Amino acid sequence: EADDVVDSLRSVSHPTLVIHGTADPVLPVDHARAINTLVEHSRLALIEGLGHELPDAFIGQLLSLIGGAGNR
Repeated sequence: EADDVVDSLRSVSHPTLVIHGTADPVLPVDHARAINTLVEHSRLALIEGLGHELPDAFIGQLLSLIGGAGNR
């Protein structure tokens, strides 16, 4: 149920990096924004042009985001 998901997200107590593509046709960017709002210690990184799949062209950008996540 949706309430269970919301409660679970609100209970996350670790720093969290929410990564989402701006061109995702399956899950709109608003979903990532909602997660970012619900998880208290989260940071949102939107990747311009990334859709629901992960083309090789975005791997470097993702690795950079993930590698730098602990420094923010």
